[in-house]
Amino acid sequence: MTGTGTQTDPYIVSTLADLRTAVGTAGAYVEMDPDASTKILDLNGSATNPVTQRLDINCASLAGNGWRIRNLYFSSPSDHFLVSTTT
Repeated sequence: MTGTGTQTDPYIVSTLADLRTAVGTAGAYVEMDPDASTKILDLNGSATNPVTQRLDINCASLAGNGWRIRNLYFSSPSDHFLVSTTT
């Protein structure tokens, strides 16, 4: 992971471990690595039981940069994930 997490120098991440750290930081600005050769993050491949995987997102901004996050599960109707796009 690179960057300092500010709006002008966001965290740049390309692994699940780095993503967890970056998006778990309140107020941080995060970008998935725009220069990565493979832009797929598969949560199913990260553990024996993917349903137990948890991704707490507390950051100010997360730029996907064309990445796909696969096998993201929600454990209850009250769980939610907001995706918005900006140009």
